[in-house]
Amino acid sequence: MTRKDAIGLRLAQLEGLSDDELDEILVPLNEGLPNGLKLTLRHQLDSDRRADQRRLREQLRSRIQASVGTVLKASLAVGQVAQESQAIWQTETSEARDARHGRLLDENLAPLNDARVLLMLEAVAKDLVKIVDSEILAGFNRYRSAYFFDRAHPGTDARKELSVEYENLEKAIEKLRAEALRVFQELDKPI
Repeated sequence: MTRKDAIGLRLAQLEGLSDDELDEILVPLNEGLPNGLKLTLRHQLDSDRRADQRRLREQLRSRIQASVGTVLKASLAVGQVAQESQAIWQTETSEARDARHGRLLDENLAPLNDARVLLMLEAVAKDLVKIVDSEILAGFNRYRSAYFFDRAHPGTDARKELSVEYENLEKAIEKLRAEALRVFQELDKPI
């Protein structure tokens, strides 16, 4: 076996070892080699490790990007339904509007659960899931309850509650957007 073959075999064995384990293996291997080659072996291992970390980070970023896109689309649909329900003058009947809103919500909220599960599995996105669950979905449910109560009992103060819940929902959607930007900035940090 030539010295070059021995180095290639050792490089294959060195993947995934700690620095101390690398030093134990490299010290006997480096005896008799020129200093430049010693640095090259260590540099190659570090370079390969960083390349693997970058590849894994890019895969993570693409998974999170797809899930965040679904979550943002659903939050915008929820906001659109709330905004259109707030309008005093409507060109369509409330039944037609509610049916259209139901279809819009069905289209956008069905894929939301899959996206939430994917985001739950990633530590960097845990705050996104918390905002969606505790602020957006919960706020929208409170808004819808107040909306249907107002429709069932016109002339009550439920309209004021609708306005408050709508404002809270808008703030939650903005908070979600800001958190999504923070997550992507964190994923863009160099390794």
